[in-house]
This record gives sequence, structure tokens and C-alpha cells, in this order.
Amino acid sequence: MKKIFYTMAALALLGACAKSVVESDPQKAKRSFDSWAQVRCPNAHNEANQPVNWNDGSVNDYFGVYLDPSYEVEGNGMSVLDSNYVYVRFTVRTALGYITGSSEKDTMQKVGRYKAQNYIGPVVWKKSSDAGILGGVRNGLNGMKEGGKRRIFIPPWLMTTTYRATNQEYFNAGSTGVITHQYEMEVLDAISSIDRWCIDSMVRYVAAHPTYPYRKSDDDVPAELARFVRARPESADTTALGWWYQRLVQPSQLKRLPNDTTIYIRFVGRLNNGKVFDTNVLDTARKYGLYSSSSTYSPMQIKMAEKHYDIKFISPSDGSENSLITGFTYTLRNMHPGEGGVALVHQGMGYASTVTEQIPAYTPLVFELQLVPKPE
Repeated sequence: MKKIFYTMAALALLGACAKSVVESDPQKAKRSFDSWAQVRCPNAHNEANQPVNWNDGSVNDYFGVYLDPSYEVEGNGMSVLDSNYVYVRFTVRTALGYITGSSEKDTMQKVGRYKAQNYIGPVVWKKSSDAGILGGVRNGLNGMKEGGKRRIFIPPWLMTTTYRATNQEYFNAGSTGVITHQYEMEVLDAISSIDRWCIDSMVRYVAAHPTYPYRKSDDDVPAELARFVRARPESADTTALGWWYQRLVQPSQLKRLPNDTTIYIRFVGRLNNGKVFDTNVLDTARKYGLYSSSSTYSPMQIKMAEKHYDIKFISPSDGSENSLITGFTYTLRNMHPGEGGVALVHQGMGYASTVTEQIPAYTPLVFELQLVPKPE
């Protein structure tokens, strides 16, 4: 997510006053932030969701985020305190009100930041200390429940992904150089197990698409997928967890693709909302706004191997061998000459926690693959 950076001077008018003592940079940041927050939200609450008294001096020893009670919706589902991950909608604004990111398509269109090829929608945030989440966002989520909404105002010292145990420690470390941001958040799911949540979303996805060619009947596909997952122990190798495939085009031969040979494929990669994120099919690339004049849209050249994780993509530009994600290679290793099919793969076989403009973290992926003859 891109962020617009401003210096604390942008807020100086809100916090300016005569000072009889020399203040440290953290003290100046604190005074500026409190002055801005009081103007922006005079009825603000603290992280314990208790009203802030701007006049009794206690605010001087408070270093957390402020909550806007006028925006607050409690929610009635599972508490985020009982979860390791949260699935959220969000909008982010700078202190001056500029929107820098949002999960809402309409919002991004209004501010001229929408791109059709990019993913816009709810995302999963990991809450743990190694997650790379802003300290202020982590604090602001505390106390929320599924279905809850909250607007928070994050001070500069909490605008960092470096984990510290207390707000005082964040404050003592000094300002990050980024001014306060406002986050509007809605918790859709509190997630205890990201693997289980992903599997459940895969089951829902198949159940919601009865006209897809790999749907066998009204009942047996979700049940089949669920049985496949339940049959595996929780400690199972994640490379074999949550993979489901349906053949669409019969193979020309029912034999294993030989090792150390080159095959050629056409493919379409989709998110589990149906959005295409990558393809080497020209018409599909144009339809979904992915077309690039620098791409050839020729069949993908693949070097097969005994083990799926040794299968490589051969670059058409220099002939170099490159790795592919597990879900892609695992599917290819289970295909035969001339075959075509659709694979639904678990996030652990995809991009896991990696985020790109087209693919959010922890999302299942759908691959449509067709083995084709070598181009003339």
C-alpha cells in the first residue's frame, strides 16, 4: 500500500504555542499529535475505549492511538483477541485527509487511484509481532469483534512495523518521520488458523460456482474437497495440503510427462473471486486489462523433472531456468500429454503472505492449464 509522506511541519499550526522549556523531538510529536486529534475528534476515546479528558493532564502520559466513538460499531462475532489473523475492509487517510489506500473500489475510483488490473477488496492482516503490521493498526484492532467497525488516529511513533512491547517503548524510540494516519477498519473474519480459513474459503468458492466445468454435482465437490483436507493431519506437509484438480480436456496419452523434456502450456491464473491476475492468452489479457506490448503471449515453455519442485519455467528471452509456485508445478506433475484442466490451490501452495498489486496475501488461487504442441 502506498503512503504519502509529510513532515511534522504540516501540523505545526495545530500544535504551535509558546514554550518555556526546550522539548525533545518525541515531545514535539506528542504535542502536535494531541493538538490535531483534539481538533479532529474532541470526543476521542483511548485504546481501552474510554473517553479522553484533554484537560486533566493524564493525556500527557498516554501514547496510544485515539478512537472515534462516532464511527464505532461494536460487532457481535468472535473477538480479534482470540485470533492470529483478521480479514478486513479498510480505508487509509493522511492527517490532511488524503486517501492513500482502500479495499473499496468506489473509493479508489473517486480519488483516481483505481486500476482495473489490480486487486481491490478485503485483505488478511497477520497480527503477530513478526507480521509487518503497523504498531498503531495492531493496537487499534484490539477489542474489536467480527462485524465491528472502527476509525483510529495513529501517532507518528506508532507508524512503524518494528514491533515493541508497549506504547511507551514506541514513543521512546522516537518519531518514524511519518505523520499521523487515519484508518477506518471493518473486521469481517477473526481467523484462528489461516490454513483452515483458506480451506473453508476454497470449499465456499466451489459451492458458489455451480456452472463451472469442474463442478461434478450440486453436492459432491465441496464434500470431496473437505474430505481431502480432513484426511490429512494438521502437521501434514503443506505442499500437499489443499490441492484440488478437475480434468477438462482428455489427454492424448495416459502416460507420465517424461523428465528433462520440454512441454508447452497455455494458462490463466485467477483469484478465488474469479479475477484474472496473469495469463499468456492474448484475448484474456486484453479482456482483463493485463495486456502488455512487451509480452509475446506465446505458450509457456516448461522443463519437466521427477519432483514437482524441480520443474522450471524457461525464459523466452535468455533461456534461463526459473522457479514456479508450488501449486503450479504440483498440477503440472499430475498432468499428461495434451491434457487440460483446472486446479484450485491452497495459499500455502501459492504466494502465502506475499503481497503484490494483483494478489493479496493468504488467498487461494485457481489455475486453468492446457498442454499444447510446440509452436511452429
